Amino acid sequence: MPIYRSQRKSRLASEDDILKIFEPRRSRKPIETVSALASWMSSECANKTSYGIGWDISEGMRIDRFGATWRWQYTERSEVRTIKTFESESEIAACAYEQIRKDPWAWTHCVGWFKFECHKKAYTETLEDRGIAFYQDQIPFGGPEDPRYRIFVFGRDVLELKKVNSIYGN
Repeated sequence: MPIYRSQRKSRLASEDDILKIFEPRRSRKPIETVSALASWMSSECANKTSYGIGWDISEGMRIDRFGATWRWQYTERSEVRTIKTFESESEIAACAYEQIRKDPWAWTHCVGWFKFECHKKAYTETLEDRGIAFYQDQIPFGGPEDPRYRIFVFGRDVLELKKVNSIYGN
């Protein structure tokens, strides 16, 4: 189970609240290799869309080995910018581990996308009944008059949702 810093809440007020209630489990051993980092991210169900740690991404942070050095890079629209260079794999793995562990979006999984608010409400009630913490927001889809409702859960809680999603077709 993930560690919750305060009494478990289901509904969050903002993105900043994510790490107030959710923190991924720390690795039992120091993260010293890129493969150990990737393994920890997988076991804790990190959202891999923003971090290229042993897999390719189109946008986000990634680790690149260049000769004897390791580069912590940001890539967006085929443009790559090196943020920091490290002399060893253990240094870059430790740095990336700390950044990923503290990044709220590294742990969010979009598990609901609804056109109708009543469907979103039913889904969030189901999550609350199961004690699953979530974040929700509303975005314009076809314009301000055509919103979509998104629901996110954190880390390993995404594993709890197979049954819930089969009910709602997500």
